[in-house]
Amino acid sequence: MKYFIDNCLPPTYAVILGALRMGDVTTLREHYPENTIDEKWIPEVARNGWVLISGDRRQARKPEERAILKESGVIAFYLAKGFNDLTLSEKASKLAAVWPKITRQASKTIGGQCYLVHLHGKIDVLILRSPTRRQAAQ
Repeated sequence: MKYFIDNCLPPTYAVILGALRMGDVTTLREHYPENTIDEKWIPEVARNGWVLISGDRRQARKPEERAILKESGVIAFYLAKGFNDLTLSEKASKLAAVWPKITRQASKTIGGQCYLVHLHGKIDVLILRSPTRRQAAQ
């Protein structure tokens, strides 16, 4: 399985996960300029069959980005905010520990689905609903 780490997580994760033989892990910086907008690279990640790993949970909350996630067919895993309070080595350790669950979930998932990965290892489905009228008007 191939994984894609965006700019919200350190590119060091790709090196660590690769060294641990956790799969083919690449980063946004290896393929696009750092300032490339999400609307450009997310559909390409889906077309390439990469599984997105991100710390940017806002992608699944903003109506315009939710639509891109859903339409592109990308499979995405977002790290819960508890990961933000950890050091780089602690984050990498927690991510490596939950990686087999991420791999299992990704392998049985059809495109267009997003998940939230909790610090303790639980993985929840994120529902990508269409925006409500109120959200769309904002």
